[in-house]
Amino acid sequence: MQPVIVTSHRLTVRYILGVLFVFFSTLPWVSFGTNKLDMQPWFIILGLLFVVSVAKFPVRRNVCFIILIPVALVLTMILSGFYVDFFSARAIVSYMAFVLVLFGFYVYVMRYGFPWKIIIFSNIIWLFVAVLQMRYGKMIFDFLVSARTSAPRGVTSLAVEPTYFGLFLLFISWMYLIAGNYKLPFRIWLLVILNSVFMVFFSRSSTAVLFLVVGICFFVIGSFSVRSSVGLLLALVISLLSVHYAVRLVPGTRLFSLYKKVFSMRVVELAYIDESINERLADVIFPIHGFFINYGLPGGFHSYSLMRSELISVYGGYFWGSGTDNRIMSFLGAFMYELGLFAAVFFVGLFLMLWDGTKKRFAELAFFFILLNSAISVAFPLVAMIISMWFYKKNSARSITT
Repeated sequence: MQPVIVTSHRLTVRYILGVLFVFFSTLPWVSFGTNKLDMQPWFIILGLLFVVSVAKFPVRRNVCFIILIPVALVLTMILSGFYVDFFSARAIVSYMAFVLVLFGFYVYVMRYGFPWKIIIFSNIIWLFVAVLQMRYGKMIFDFLVSARTSAPRGVTSLAVEPTYFGLFLLFISWMYLIAGNYKLPFRIWLLVILNSVFMVFFSRSSTAVLFLVVGICFFVIGSFSVRSSVGLLLALVISLLSVHYAVRLVPGTRLFSLYKKVFSMRVVELAYIDESINERLADVIFPIHGFFINYGLPGGFHSYSLMRSELISVYGGYFWGSGTDNRIMSFLGAFMYELGLFAAVFFVGLFLMLWDGTKKRFAELAFFFILLNSAISVAFPLVAMIISMWFYKKNSARSITT
């Protein structure tokens, strides 16, 4: 997946479906005003059509490991007595969407290569929409996306919240780096830097900026060597100073407010007094704790609210901001609690299969699993797309034939 952007393919129905599948996978929240749901079904429908249109599936055996997810869903439904309502149906579709995108994008890259043009085009649209929102109002594209934001927060672009906008930019920038093996043309590096600027000044998401800083640190750790130590440490210092001074340029925002509090109180105190941080931290800790309380059995889709109430007491009311519904605002947490031991086996196996023995890949995977603790939906396509890219990069070294 080298960064050769000028490519052409014969316009077949299969190729057009693949292009539309990839494009709408980068627009997972765009509803076109048809409904009020967060994650939209367009990429799922197009992905299913694309996969069906492919007569032969040029995949390695390790990619078929994802079949563990449907098996876990069946067992979970058996344990719940096959009780299905809107919430559980949406959860099942989300997990199947994860499987579909992982498999479908792997097949696309195998046949057509990494879709540089599509991803870059979509990236530019996201940035352009954000500029228009900053200039003309945060809700001017409400007919496309049911956005949720407020005055101290940033713009949402084509996401439903500023946090998701920031995380989208982080993920799509990382896709460029993985696809180009961290050796990108100057113009792509400029786009990555521009995405970072938009994370700070447009999304103003504390979560996205935090993971941006953590990602830079892991990149330096993964690339560190005696010969390149000075350059990498200098790059790290410059990056951290840039973020430090950039945040100070957006006073009056939630990002700036949290940044000041970090230096004026302990992290434990900040996590307690800030409702948003308190709730999201609870959804990192509670699902894992609940996993052990359930002895690794799948918790299903309707028991988390009861588990949450029990654990709030266990932690002495510290997590007062935790919600009351069954939604788990953590990708990894949702997998671990809802699917139980199957999820643990899946993620351990995923790590072992994707790690190629290098320090850089270990750092990538470590950061990836940390990132999955954030409030990312199970159906968020870019997570599955990144996993597909790692599978492709590892398998392509084994002389794969299409």
